[in-house]
Amino acid sequence: MIILEELERAKGNTIVWDDLTATVPRETGNGFLNVALRTIRRRRYEEDLVILKGVSGYAATGNLVAIMGPSGAGKTTLLATLAGKVASTTGTVSVNGETVSRTTMSKISSYLPQSDALPASLTVQEFLLFSCSMKMDVSGAQKKFLSMKLSMKLGLIDCKEVLISSLSGGQKKRLSLASELITKPKILFLDEPTTGLDTFSAMQVVQTLRAISAESIIFCTIHQPGMDIYSLFTHVLLLSDGRTGYFGTLEDATRFFLSLGYECPVGFDESEYYIKLLSRRNPETSATNPNCEDAGPGELIDEICRAFSRSSLSRIPEITDGGNLEIESREGKPGCTIQFSWLTWRIWIQNWRTMFHGWITWISYFVSYYDQFFFSFLSKVFQFHNWTADFHAFIVNICSMQKYAK
Repeated sequence: MIILEELERAKGNTIVWDDLTATVPRETGNGFLNVALRTIRRRRYEEDLVILKGVSGYAATGNLVAIMGPSGAGKTTLLATLAGKVASTTGTVSVNGETVSRTTMSKISSYLPQSDALPASLTVQEFLLFSCSMKMDVSGAQKKFLSMKLSMKLGLIDCKEVLISSLSGGQKKRLSLASELITKPKILFLDEPTTGLDTFSAMQVVQTLRAISAESIIFCTIHQPGMDIYSLFTHVLLLSDGRTGYFGTLEDATRFFLSLGYECPVGFDESEYYIKLLSRRNPETSATNPNCEDAGPGELIDEICRAFSRSSLSRIPEITDGGNLEIESREGKPGCTIQFSWLTWRIWIQNWRTMFHGWITWISYFVSYYDQFFFSFLSKVFQFHNWTADFHAFIVNICSMQKYAK
């Protein structure tokens, strides 16, 4: 049971989640019987699988929260639950002291999935203009100003004319983030924003998130970040088996685990060490804790989770002046006709550039295979050596343009 205490309300917005539990049905049966049951729409279930088990915490504007834990700990489920993407949950999520519904949460937040669904045939500037046109009913000048502002804010101004297919992984992540910032969300949820990126690109993405957190509350799941990246977060939430192993600042995390007798070894990343402690796949015992030499991985998790639930760190603030959730009025969405016209424009651009790339590729192959035969034949028949040489150079230059048509 979480003890609530009154704290002075922080400036900006505050989100509190209390005793969140998420379950999913677990289907049984296999082979022909299972197929038959699906066909007649009758399914048999075992006891529901519990993904989250009474998770609680809070965050305020300016917080960049890293949700960490071993595989299967419930990180993505927690992120989706906070964002209102999961229906079968119990517990409450409130913003500024007011319980919010899934519909309200979708209006004040943005959710960025792990995969980047970006149109490869558009440039950075074209994509931002397209996103503005699909989300906001404003003038063309305002759209251009906003797209330019976001490009500068996220470090994309130098590649605004570059096709998305030519961007690096880090640039694509920042572009996806820019498209979500168009509506100025109060809360941002990001699922594994550094997946597939090298250390430098991942650092750039997290540094961008840290800068944006001055105006928003940001949650992101992340898997074993390096110490340089880990230190950029203001708070860390450690999950294990659907339970909270720790939630708070990075400095308090060091003191909390040290109070239990778990000191991060020299030369070991703290984030990696904490995840190792909370992993059921850890074959080692808690040799670093002289009081628990015989404890196995499951017992270690129970010990850490119980210790955190009893500590003062598990207390969350109670927002007493409820009813102050103000959903800022956003620019209305454009009508169906405008959205349809922009979708048509995007499809036309994509098909045209894809077709152009196909023709250039065909010409390139043609020139590569029949270069000497074709042009030597023309020079012998027409005896226009200079003309054939110039035409050959022209075709080669056209073929070199295919990199711009990707």
